[in-house]
Amino acid sequence: MTERNIYTYDARDVTITVNGQYMTGFAEDAKVSIEKNEDNILPKVGVDGIVHYGINADGTATCTMTFMNTSPSLQTLRQLAKERQPFTMAITDMNDNAESYALNDCMIVKSMDDAKGFKEPDEVEVEVFIPYFEDLRAR
Repeated sequence: MTERNIYTYDARDVTITVNGQYMTGFAEDAKVSIEKNEDNILPKVGVDGIVHYGINADGTATCTMTFMNTSPSLQTLRQLAKERQPFTMAITDMNDNAESYALNDCMIVKSMDDAKGFKEPDEVEVEVFIPYFEDLRAR
């Protein structure tokens, strides 16, 4: 008989801290996503059909966090964007088969929009540049 594995996921089991401060007030559909900024390899095919691979050294990534515009964490993040200073960020995922990250020298890519909804709170995206993400994945 085949062994069956069942895994659970609970968004409340993911915590994010910035400079040691817990982030709260996330949007209802999205909390955090991390995406590499460039591909790992750069393939080229010559006119004779031979494939060549270039190894891309860019190990940076962008973390996108989505908050409600009423989030108390936005004040801290707006201040970091204004100061243009690097900060530490930890993403701790306590779900089954999850990965957690301790990230250093992060910076906010641009100031956040100031969304104002008429009937209900709006969402605000915060983009964080991660300079050494690929180094963490190699461990």
